[in-house]
Amino acid sequence: MDITRYDELKAKGVMTIEKLGDAYVILSKRFDPDTGDPLPTTFEALDKNQILQWQNDFTQRLKTIDNILTDLEQLDKQPIP
Repeated sequence: MDITRYDELKAKGVMTIEKLGDAYVILSKRFDPDTGDPLPTTFEALDKNQILQWQNDFTQRLKTIDNILTDLEQLDKQPIP
């Protein structure tokens, strides 16, 4: 699943998430690029634990990026030799 466009596609009504029993699925409406006619909706299983792991990984990366930026800002404050 390409999550980078989820918010955009959700806002357009093209992508939704639903719960089926204990499982989650993401539904994506598709359209023929030539005619615009609807194609069968695709279904993809979502693993909530995987999404939580992605969130944790990105949080850790953001912390590292913040630390690097802090170090760069400190270097910018030092006089140039």
